Amino acid sequence: MRILIISEYFPPLNSIASLRPYSFAKYWSKEGHDVTVLTSKKKTDPTIDLNLPTDKFDVIEALPQKEENKNVSPYSSKKGGKPNPFFSFHLPDITHFWTKNVLKAIESKTPWDLVVSTGVAGDVHVLAEKLKKKGMAKQWIADFRDMGSNTPHPTSFPFNIVEDYIEKKRMQTTDAIVSNTDSYAELIQKKYGVGEVFVIENGFDPTDLEKIPQIPIFLGDKKFRIVHTGSIYPQAQHLERLFEAIHQMSKDTEKSHLLNNLEIIFVGSNLDPVEKMITDFEVSSWVNMLGFVSREVALRMQRDAHAVLFFPCKNAISNGLSSEKIFEYLFSSTPVMAIDQDDTHPSSKLIEDSQIGKTLTNSEQIIDYLESHLLKIKKERVAPTQDVLDKFNRKNLALKMLNIQERI
Repeated sequence: MRILIISEYFPPLNSIASLRPYSFAKYWSKEGHDVTVLTSKKKTDPTIDLNLPTDKFDVIEALPQKEENKNVSPYSSKKGGKPNPFFSFHLPDITHFWTKNVLKAIESKTPWDLVVSTGVAGDVHVLAEKLKKKGMAKQWIADFRDMGSNTPHPTSFPFNIVEDYIEKKRMQTTDAIVSNTDSYAELIQKKYGVGEVFVIENGFDPTDLEKIPQIPIFLGDKKFRIVHTGSIYPQAQHLERLFEAIHQMSKDTEKSHLLNNLEIIFVGSNLDPVEKMITDFEVSSWVNMLGFVSREVALRMQRDAHAVLFFPCKNAISNGLSSEKIFEYLFSSTPVMAIDQDDTHPSSKLIEDSQIGKTLTNSEQIIDYLESHLLKIKKERVAPTQDVLDKFNRKNLALKMLNIQERI
């Protein structure tokens, strides 16, 4: 088939959101399909860019960027910075003049057998709808990699009503809708009044681990290292339980000496809340923030840490296996230390069923965990079953998406 993927996120942009559309392009082209990716122009930073091959498919950078992002790097320079790519702006944009320029950039490659627009509700789906209506695409699949569109609309009344109406009508013209969790699929069905919404989970490409250096990334200084990679969302996560437990240990004369063997490392974006908690709980001697790093460095840290730290994200739209970080952890072979208010989150069930770690729900459990591991520092490996790894292998997930195309 001739397939067009439309996504504002794509390598070299170092964002977890770039990996889902990239895996589609990578594995569909390996299946012999003629794949083109339409994305936004990226400003590069060789120190942290996603250096992934794109020679087996075409990439056209023609999607617009929001005005405030045209003249800035896609990466924030401050400590704990995060990617700052083109984000889909909310509808309705009454004119959508930009689509004419985009259509000119890709018209020589039309028509497509399949167009897949992947992102939250917004411009990628607007363009896909236009292609379908103009006869430039035979089939259209709208892929919601997360349900950002179900967050409260910033648009003022009555424009939010118009926006929701237009969005609903648009989604009812697709050939298929895909989301990444069952809970998101249910939300989409209710929001847009559509029938079946297919589920293609997020996952991990194990071939990424084959490319990273085998040299250990940490010094052999007998520290027990716990690593967290990725963004922090303090409104929906329970970081304070970890810092409270460390603070309590530091005040316990019988246990405080054990903390000399501990180092907790946070890398990624949205780390300002972590910095505040480090100060509030007086734990700066044991918790470090390294800001935004390359994906290669993050994967090596996950592999070489004694434990990887996970905070399940709980709110109305993310109570599912939506975090791609849990799948990176799953393939890292490093034990997962999850911290939550209870152990009912789907990620906690995955951790338990896969036997890759445990969920700790209070200070006492966290202190017991730290005490037992700091008394005898040992690098352990966890091994999920092959069935679990196969389920979340990006190659299999990409092929699963093609199977949806065959059913519509």
